[in-house]
Amino acid sequence: MDESISKELILQMIKEYEANLISACDANSFAYTQACEKEIAREEGIAIGNQNAKNEIARNMNAMGLSASDIAKCTGLTEEEISSLGEA
Repeated sequence: MDESISKELILQMIKEYEANLISACDANSFAYTQACEKEIAREEGIAIGNQNAKNEIARNMNAMGLSASDIAKCTGLTEEEISSLGEA
């Protein structure tokens, strides 16, 4: 009789262990997802900042009288993007 109780207890302990392991995996997965989302947001912010800087430089160069072709060479923007920016 004690042997059957031991087996039941062991099975219960295994089930609890598995449940705890699944919970831990879910928590780690959530933390990983949050970290990935933060990194993506950071990269997007940097890209937006870089684009804003290029636009500002292009506007300043345009205000200085440089050609759209020269501005494009310096900033990497297309001449169409430059013409749509206007002046500083």
